[in-house]
Amino acid sequence: MLYRGIGKTALIALLGAALAPYGAGAQGSPVKDLRLLDAGGQPMALIPIEAGDDYYRVPEGTPSITAAFEFAGTQATDVKIKVLGTEGVGLFEESKSVDAPGTYEFVYDAKDRPLEKGEYVVNLYLGKESYLADSVQLFVGDAEPQQSVASQQETAPANPAESPEPSAPIDAAPSEDPAGGATGNSSLLILAGAGILALLGIVLWAGRSAMRRG
Repeated sequence: MLYRGIGKTALIALLGAALAPYGAGAQGSPVKDLRLLDAGGQPMALIPIEAGDDYYRVPEGTPSITAAFEFAGTQATDVKIKVLGTEGVGLFEESKSVDAPGTYEFVYDAKDRPLEKGEYVVNLYLGKESYLADSVQLFVGDAEPQQSVASQQETAPANPAESPEPSAPIDAAPSEDPAGGATGNSSLLILAGAGILALLGIVLWAGRSAMRRG
C-alpha cells in the first residue's frame, strides 16, 4: 500500500494543527470512519492484516466502488476522494463541499474497465490544500497483502534447536591393569587358585585322619 509505512492514527494526528480552522473539527478531523459499501449500501467486512492495519476485498471484475464517511463539521469544507490503482496510478477523483454533519458518499463507476486483480487505495482528502484525512486498502481478486518485516518476524517459526551430538557409546569391555591383563580375568584366576588350595587342604586332612586310624 502507498501509505502502509505510516499508520492511520499517525496520519490523522499530523493533520491536527492543519485542521484547526474547520469549526467542530478544531479538536480533530471533522471527517471519520471512511469505509467501503457493498451493492446493498451496507459496510463491507474488513479483513485484518496485522495490528492496526486491515483491508477490503472484492471479486475481480467488480464494476464500481462506493466509499462513505462521516462528517462532523459545521462549516463548509472541501473533501475529495481519490482511487489509486496498481503502482499508485490515479483512476478516479471527485470533490465536493460539505457543511453539515452527516454521512456522505462517493461512487467510482469503472464503466467499461471493471476492477482487475491487484491492490487499490481509496484516499480521503480534506480542505483546499488536500490534506490526507483517511485511507483504506482494497484488494481485488486473489491479490494478497504483504505483511511488514516486523510481523513476518513475529509469525515466523523459531529456528529449531540444534540436536546435540550423540555421546560416544560406553565401552563395556573390562579395563586392563597396568600389566596388560584384564582385571576380570585376574579375579577369576585368583578365585580358582584359592579353590585349588582349599581342595588340597581337605585331601591332606583326610589322608592324615586315615593314617591315624590305621
